[in-house]
Amino acid sequence: MWARRKPVRPLERIPIVTETQTPPAPESVAEDEKAKEPIPHTVKGETKKPGSILALEVEIPEEVVTGRLEKVLDELRREATIPGFRKGRAPIELVRRRLGKAARGDAVGRVIPECVEQIIEERKIASVGEPRVPEVKSDEGSPISFTVEFEVRPEVKLPDLKSIEVGVEEMPVTDALVDEQLEAIRRANSVLTPKEGKAKKGDAVIVDINVTDHEGNEVKQLAGKDVVIHTGEEDPPAPSEVIQEIAGKSAGENFHLAVPRTIRTAGEGENEEKEEKVEWTWRVALKEVKSVTLPDLDDEFAKDVGAFDSLKDLQAKIRTDLEEQESRRVQISAVNGAIEQLLAKTSFDAPATLVAQAQMQSLARDSEYLKSMGMTFKDLGQEQQDYWESSRRSAEQRVRADLILHAIGEQAKIEVTDADVEAEIERMAEQAGRKALAIRAQLEAQKRLDALREQIAQDKIREHLAGAVKLTKAKAKPAKAAAEPKRKPAKKKKSD
Repeated sequence: MWARRKPVRPLERIPIVTETQTPPAPESVAEDEKAKEPIPHTVKGETKKPGSILALEVEIPEEVVTGRLEKVLDELRREATIPGFRKGRAPIELVRRRLGKAARGDAVGRVIPECVEQIIEERKIASVGEPRVPEVKSDEGSPISFTVEFEVRPEVKLPDLKSIEVGVEEMPVTDALVDEQLEAIRRANSVLTPKEGKAKKGDAVIVDINVTDHEGNEVKQLAGKDVVIHTGEEDPPAPSEVIQEIAGKSAGENFHLAVPRTIRTAGEGENEEKEEKVEWTWRVALKEVKSVTLPDLDDEFAKDVGAFDSLKDLQAKIRTDLEEQESRRVQISAVNGAIEQLLAKTSFDAPATLVAQAQMQSLARDSEYLKSMGMTFKDLGQEQQDYWESSRRSAEQRVRADLILHAIGEQAKIEVTDADVEAEIERMAEQAGRKALAIRAQLEAQKRLDALREQIAQDKIREHLAGAVKLTKAKAKPAKAAAEPKRKPAKKKKSD
């Protein structure tokens, strides 16, 4: 692949470069860049290929290479060592006879990248990858002809966004939800006091937890040291069987418990799966038992947890926050539903470079997640090749979704102004409790201002899409318990 701005010299140049040759100084490079003139060329043909590839057939007059050849020969004369002559003193014609072929290849290797750069600028080609020059014809005495291929952002023909209808489940903010959130804040501000004796329901315990699955493998994401468990919580970080076992235990006691669990495993057919009842073992070491004292829900409590004058003010803030969360959830659901329909209604190729980048990012995240659980890709329920193909398809869909959003932004002429950036920095500063100037300085130091602009643009596009499609709201259905991930049984680890 030809790398833009870093042209690779032809291989025939290698034998004549001496070990003492050094690259030109930055000043001479800069002067050489300034001296460059446009490369005369003609685009003889243009072809659109599958995979969002734009191929151009280009021709450069022979005299352009001839002019560059003289400069290359002069460089070679100064650097090459030829028997019978001191370095840099050989006649130019002798250099031409001995090194002319290599010099011509070098001259062609310099002219083509410059010409490609010029074509990109003149035609405003939005290349998403590095240009490729798969074919070059450079016969002496004839024009230089070559084909250059660009991966470009494909043209996305959008349907009328108003024709998209998305069903969204509505979850109104009720008094019960506000009370539930208020109770969570109350529990978070409870006072824990060490106590003697056995733990009872409603107490808090500090424990070390270790979990092994039905095959004897450690489940790292469920393990932890100095884990605080409030036994009175509705959704504690341990199964109900473990919480019940904790009751009646004192600090210093240990126990292990087999907890029933349902997992999905591969069936006999290619796409079949079945449920399997297994037991995972929880080992718990009680380190401390503490009584829990909840604060009274009054105006003083509201003042303690924030800048609120009364409990009613705190409740109002909770309701406002929940309503904002619900609004964002509805917007996300609307955007996701609209993108799903747009993916089905539009047809275009996703550039392979963008797909590969998205896939590698996904693989890196999955690898870290599996590593945290003590697993590798081999432990997945699918064969590695199947997983790789699945991740490629997912990456392709993500890239196509991003391209659809980009097309929507262009169609709606959505732009990000300096005022938008400053407003977002102010919001970030307020959220972090810092000054806006400090946040801006940090973003500039980390070179993340462009990324911030891109994120603001994405948010604007998504907001526009959510407002453009037709929303049909319905009451949310009761949430179902999350199913266990499909997993292929692994071999039991041998004991040491």
